[in-house]
Amino acid sequence: MMLATCKNYTERNFWYKWNETDSISQIATAAAEINRDADQLLLNVSQGIAWDYEDIQVRRMEAENAFTSAKYANEIYPGTVSSVLYNFGNEFKTITTHLSEKIRQEASTMGLRIGGMLDCSELISSDLHWPENTSLTRFLAYFDFVVCDETTYANEYSVDPSVAVKKMGKRFMQYSDNLRRARPSVSIMLGNLLWPSKPKGNEMKEIFNIENMYKYWTTVGKWAQENKVEVRMFEAFDVPLRKGVLAHSGWWQATIDEHGIVWYMEKAIGKLFFNTNIYAFSRELKYLILKI
Repeated sequence: MMLATCKNYTERNFWYKWNETDSISQIATAAAEINRDADQLLLNVSQGIAWDYEDIQVRRMEAENAFTSAKYANEIYPGTVSSVLYNFGNEFKTITTHLSEKIRQEASTMGLRIGGMLDCSELISSDLHWPENTSLTRFLAYFDFVVCDETTYANEYSVDPSVAVKKMGKRFMQYSDNLRRARPSVSIMLGNLLWPSKPKGNEMKEIFNIENMYKYWTTVGKWAQENKVEVRMFEAFDVPLRKGVLAHSGWWQATIDEHGIVWYMEKAIGKLFFNTNIYAFSRELKYLILKI
């Protein structure tokens, strides 16, 4: 299973250590401990670098945190973090900066690939000319792979998740075709997929539930195998810091036992399988979980 993680609580980056910024920064470490306990590479992580900020200091801190997280996780279980992933938000930004070259060098030294997460919806616009769009071609040349941000459109959620998967798959194949016209060798993945296990309130309970979440991911898995597409989840674990349905989009959720220990439960089967002494979880998540 492929996972991606990007930290986006900017103000915390300047005041806390890399593993205390927010719970999202713990995903690589948690995945590494799961791999270690299973003695096999079950989870593979792309460690995120939030790049959609104008402040170069924020970008630099994001990069430093990403590589520290990757190194820490891979020391627990080698190969857990296989790449770093730029998150560009919903617009293309230049990659030709001094910091970007330092990131490339650091990634190469650590044996990590470099990816970019893009909003690929513009790639099927009729006013784009392929492969004459040389700026995009140069942009893509920096990356080993591209992840198309492809969350399900709000009007496509339905009682039958297979309907959403079918529409999502059709769009992705269009993205893929256009990207390969710009750079034939680029590896293209499908990312940011989610199906919340809880609704925001009482609305859409028949859609946002664990049963449909399980069916959605099962269908996505079959589609990905048939079409030979690599897929990345939006989040591996629920993140209570997020608002609304985004807080319940992970495959696992944290829970606290009577001793105040944080465990993780696989929602589909209800099995408690993992506990952690990670500082940020025990200090921050415990408080948040008890609030919701």
